[in-house]
Parts: sequence; structure tokens; C-alpha cells
Amino acid sequence: MKLRKAPRRVKLTIAYQGTQYQGWQRQKRFKSIQETIEKLLSNLLSEKIDLTASGRTDAGVHALAQVASFVHHSAFPTTRLCYVLNYHLPDDILILCAEDAEPDFHPRYSARGKIYQYKIDNSINKDPLKSYLVWHVPEPLDLDKMKEAAAYWIGEHDFATFRSQGSSAKTTVRRIEDIEFHKEGTLVTLTFRGNGFLYNMVRIMTAVLVLIGKGSLEPSDAGRLLDARERTKAPWTAPPQGLYLTEVIY
Repeated sequence: MKLRKAPRRVKLTIAYQGTQYQGWQRQKRFKSIQETIEKLLSNLLSEKIDLTASGRTDAGVHALAQVASFVHHSAFPTTRLCYVLNYHLPDDILILCAEDAEPDFHPRYSARGKIYQYKIDNSINKDPLKSYLVWHVPEPLDLDKMKEAAAYWIGEHDFATFRSQGSSAKTTVRRIEDIEFHKEGTLVTLTFRGNGFLYNMVRIMTAVLVLIGKGSLEPSDAGRLLDARERTKAPWTAPPQGLYLTEVIY
């Protein structure tokens, strides 16, 4: 009988371009980020590996620093995981860091907050080389009005209006610390910092801000939609390709 070593928990920080995947979460019929990494780890460590992430990202959404962890019983050194995994992983997934974690570490429940960015290409003509990395909005955007609107959402509120169906969250109350706007050339980047985000929350908020920036809604509508606490009152969801999970805060 082969003796198993004491379990060890490893924390991974992962960057990926989500274009070719049906999101982070493992699925039966479609390729996912989670399954791609799990298969490599299972082969490398000679045991079934289950990854737990800080949260799922949808199809087409990207990550600059997703965090996941797993438990294994192998003697394989953690310091070599990055090199070996990155050698075999496809070019659109990169393990930034692999480190030993405390036994009670949980990527989701140990997190104190997250930072997301949403990138908008505000040029007249779309760039075909960036079409999977940004949302192309050709109409002029009034950033001052968008900033005025975003101020309604700062603080702790019930964000039920900005949650899509399919969320398992027990409460729709979240706290947004800050929403920043940065424009460089025709690239507009929105940065959302908060203690957590509901399913599609950032993408729905971005859609509202873009409508306000184009003049289709007024800045005060951001507050009206927040107070409504009903998803049907908000517009459609911004497309996935502009969204990036940039940091998980512990």
C-alpha cells in the first residue's frame, strides 16, 4: 500500500485571455480555464486535482490575477510548479505565482475585496486586432457625466438591479470603494474596487455608464436604477471581452 504524504494547499495566481474558453468554471461540453489547468496538475502530481477559484469569470472575460488553490499529497516542490505548468499550458494562460498556503486559506472566502477593470475602445473605427480585448463604442462619451453617475454607487448599497439571473449570492448588498476613469488616447478604462461583486454586476454598471456617457440616460438615472432594486429596470449587459479581473485582495 502506497503511503500518501500529508495534504498541502497551494495558492496559484493566474493570468489568462478568456476568448477561447467558456469561462473559468469546468463544463462538460466546452473548454474552460479550470479544466485546462486541472488536467495538467492531475497528470503532474499523479492524483485528481480540484481547483477552487476566487470566483468564476464568464466566457470571453479575462484575468490579470485570478487566484485559485488546490490540495495535493505529492512531494513535488511548489517552487517548480510555475515553470512546469507554463511550459505545457497554452499561450493564453499563464501561472504568475505558485506558493504554499495555510490549510484554511480559501480563494473566495478569505478575500477582502476585488478589483475589476473594463476597457472601452472609443475610436470611430474598431481595431480588428483588439476586438476580443475591448468593447468598441464609436459614439463620443462624456466622461464627466459618467463620473457623476458613478458617485451614486459608492458606498454600501443593495445592488439587486445590477445582478443577472444565475447568482447564488445570499445577499445583494455590496460595498463599492471607488470607481475610477482613465482615458489614454481612445482607450477608456473603468476601474471598480469593492468588497465583492454580484454576477455580471460590473458589466451591467458599465452598460449604464456608457448610456449616460452617450446622453441616452442622465447621471441621476444611476441613482434611480440603484433604488429600484429590480434587474428589469437596468439595460442590457455590456459584452464580456472588455472585462478583466485585475486583483483579488487578501
